[in-house]
This record gives sequence, C-alpha cells and structure tokens, in this order.
Amino acid sequence: MIKSLLVSLALTLIIETAVALLLGIRGKHDIAVVLLVNIMTNPVVVFTVNCLMLLRDRVLFCAVLAVMEILAFIAEAIAYKKTLNYEKLPPFAVSLICNVTSFGTGIIINAIR
Repeated sequence: MIKSLLVSLALTLIIETAVALLLGIRGKHDIAVVLLVNIMTNPVVVFTVNCLMLLRDRVLFCAVLAVMEILAFIAEAIAYKKTLNYEKLPPFAVSLICNVTSFGTGIIINAIR
C-alpha cells in the first residue's frame, strides 16, 4: 500500500503542477501552494480508497471514491482561494481543472496496466 501511496502522490504532483503551469501559474509561492495542497489531500484519498478495495465492494468503493474526490476538490479550491496570488482563473476552476486532469490520467493509467 505504501508504494501505491507514493506513486499516486508523485504522479499527482507532476500532473497537477504541469496543469498549473499550463494555466499560467508561475510564482514560486503559488507553485508551492499547489504542491502542498496536493501533499495534504492526495494521501488521504488514496489511503481511504485503498482500504476500501480490501472489502471488494465495487459499489461502496465507487461511492466513497466519488465523495472523497469531491471533498478533495473542495478542500483544494478553498486552500487556493485563501492562498494563491494567481488571478487569471477562479480558484474553484483551477482546482477543478487540475483534479479532473489528474483523476482522468489515473483512470487511464489503471486501465492500461
């Protein structure tokens, strides 16, 4: 499970930082915020979801995954609203774009492995 946590966190940091850069987020402070916010939210989501996989209940897994991803999106958006200096897009849009991209990439990676 530790390997899964580390790989997921590393990929999330790479993907969401790349997306942030593509959105025009450039300041050191703002990039640090993107990294720190994901360091706080990703392990909680991945750990919870990995634990649920042990139950082998697909419906429960999908339901909890959806709730956890929504909570992560909201938590990240709030953190961005309070701390980002970037103003080209609203914080909720930044969070949504970053999270949809990293979540979608995760789905694709899991589908092909």
